[in-house]
Amino acid sequence: MSIKSDTRIIAVFCDFENVALGVKDAKYKQFDIGKVLERLLLKGSIVVKKAYCDWERYREFKAGMHQASFELIEIPHVRQSGKNSADIRMVVDALDLCYTKEHVDTFVIISGDSDFSPLVSKLRENAKTVIGVGVKNSSSDLLIANCDEFIYYDDLVREGEAKRRTARRRKETKPADASGDAGGSEDKQQEAIELALETYEALVAERGEGERIWGSMVKQALKRRSPGFNESYYGFRAFSDLLEEAEKVHTRDYPNIAYEQVIIDAAHMRLVQDPTQFDIILCENLYGDIVSDLCAGLVGGLGVAPGANIGDEDAVFEAVHGSAPDIAGKNLANPLSLLMSSAMMLEHLAETRGDDNCAKAAARVTKAYGAALFDGQKTKDLGGSLGTKEFTQAVIDCLSE
Repeated sequence: MSIKSDTRIIAVFCDFENVALGVKDAKYKQFDIGKVLERLLLKGSIVVKKAYCDWERYREFKAGMHQASFELIEIPHVRQSGKNSADIRMVVDALDLCYTKEHVDTFVIISGDSDFSPLVSKLRENAKTVIGVGVKNSSSDLLIANCDEFIYYDDLVREGEAKRRTARRRKETKPADASGDAGGSEDKQQEAIELALETYEALVAERGEGERIWGSMVKQALKRRSPGFNESYYGFRAFSDLLEEAEKVHTRDYPNIAYEQVIIDAAHMRLVQDPTQFDIILCENLYGDIVSDLCAGLVGGLGVAPGANIGDEDAVFEAVHGSAPDIAGKNLANPLSLLMSSAMMLEHLAETRGDDNCAKAAARVTKAYGAALFDGQKTKDLGGSLGTKEFTQAVIDCLSE
């Protein structure tokens, strides 16, 4: 009796001409199947890889597809029938696998062609999960809607660029070894730690912040992406030793940053008792939302809590309370949180662009609303009597002084 595994068994069918033309039209570099496989291997094991095309017309891609272990199905172009012949052959092979290989539970269709929509429907009728992959601007809405999940190649390209930037920053910010020579074994261990960290981050992005990622899940995904990976090669007796070493490396390389894991309810109690014991609190989305409201309450309410969402390239600054539609237009909202967020934005621009004018403007805004508060000008949520317009005018008056 076979035991059903939680790991997905995946078959990949690639309509190569469609996706290659989509990549070309989107002006990306040459189509990289590796980006697609890296994402799919986070989901499970790939047991079938087939790509359909007139390979004489795309011979420059053959080496890369062979290296990725794809079976290349040659469908010569004969007038207009070549592309249709490739599509028909791909549909026949996918359905044959569906009906004869019950253990294959996930089918990946790399194409944006709406002609594959009936195939997707038939696969789903047979209790198969179907994942589509294609370039955003050349993928049919009908096909996208039919799939259980659709992965845009555009997102994979952006993620790859973000990973390269992150790796570059890690290398730049890594403290230099005092001896000047880290040694071969330490280099190997660092390489293993970076592989594990990259895989963990990819799993979090794939599964969502709400799902707990276990060490065994990281190792399984790492082995699927790099079958030759063996922790003993990198000097670790067990994978758990690698994870423990990662934490030790953090402590060693960044001794000025104290790191502590705290259960969320205990963290709330400690925040109420003494919020000064924390400098940075790193949370998943749900817990972060709750903690931010608690911290806002500690300093006077949501009306005095600025917010910032800072990414690799872009940043958004906003009041923590959002748009507050229930009091919109009633002259009740405290504009202070938005003013504070604006000052943070100016400081961010000053820091990232080296703009002294932004730094001066941020200082002026901060000084102005500070002076207004010191003078007793407060909105109703802070115990005063001013409305939104009146407090704003008070800050403007202080700004002009």
